[in-house]
Amino acid sequence: MSVMLVTLAVSVAVSFAAKAVDQADEVSDQKASVIASHCDQLKNQLNVIQTTETAARINRGRAYDTRISAQMAAFNSRVAANKVDAPQLISSSADFQSALKQFQNSFSVYTDGIDSAKNTDCESNPRGFYGWISKARVDRATLNGTVTNLDQILDSYIQELTILKERYQTKASE
Repeated sequence: MSVMLVTLAVSVAVSFAAKAVDQADEVSDQKASVIASHCDQLKNQLNVIQTTETAARINRGRAYDTRISAQMAAFNSRVAANKVDAPQLISSSADFQSALKQFQNSFSVYTDGIDSAKNTDCESNPRGFYGWISKARVDRATLNGTVTNLDQILDSYIQELTILKERYQTKASE
């Protein structure tokens, strides 16, 4: 179910992104003039944002992939080896892997949008630059949605672990 929500969110974001690029033509002359006159500052700020967010994405992605994913797989293997009935754990792990791929894809799309903005000559094409910035905002919101989804799936997995633990503690005390 959570994978379907992310897919829906991505679909909506794509339509908003297309609209954001189309809205570049709607930038007022005054706004276009401000963009053109501050082009270098804007591009420097984009570099700072991209550097910061790339580091955050690498750290978060590493935590999701190497720590959480690996621990889920190891625990699920132990559960299966001990013939414990815990289908929700397996389901949550599969959802997590799918959502992790969505996160990675969303970050790539977001980064591509930032790169496109950086590669646009905002002095001669401030409306095009604004369109790419608008698209990057939408892509950033989509990326945030994938992070939220991953966190929700992880919370669900932890809840299932708690239920499993309580079930076996009850059996042990009987």
